[in-house]
Order: sequence, then C-alpha cells, then structure tokens
Amino acid sequence: MLLKEIDSKVEEINQLKKLLKESNNPKQKSLIKTDLTRVENGYKAEKENAYYLDFGFKDNKHNVLLHDIRIEYNGQVAQIDHIIINRFGIETLESKS
Repeated sequence: MLLKEIDSKVEEINQLKKLLKESNNPKQKSLIKTDLTRVENGYKAEKENAYYLDFGFKDNKHNVLLHDIRIEYNGQVAQIDHIIINRFGIETLESKS
C-alpha cells in the first residue's frame, strides 16, 4: 500500500534556474549551478527508485510504502527517501545518483 508519494522538486529546480539566469556574479553562478545539478540528479534518482518500489509494493496489502519522509526532532532534521514497513520490519532506503 502506498501511503505517501514522492514530493515534487520541480518548483525548487525552477527557482534555481531563475536565480542562475538572473545572477551576474560568477562565484554565485557557480554555486547555483552546483546546487541545481545536485537537486536535479537527486530528484531523478528518487523518482526512478520510487517508480520501481511502487511497482513492487504499491498494491501489496502486506507492505506500507512511504516516500520522502522528513523527521524533525530537537531542531535537527532528517530526510528519508523511501521507507517500507511490513511484518518483518522496517526498511529505510536512500537514493543516490
């Protein structure tokens, strides 16, 4: 069962592209390009992995599948790309590009 879908990063990517276009500072442009590449590659990897996980677990009533979970505790934040919960335990998966 799919309980939470992957969050879209399209707005963040578009904002970075806009900042890159508007910037006249070479150092700032370089930092924006680096961040844009990181976000685009990470989003692509997360979407691809979510597709395959959805295919295998989405309609299975014995599993709970969650994508893009953000946990905050005492001012600290953790983001988990994918979580699968079933009677055997909890699996956390991190997508890398």
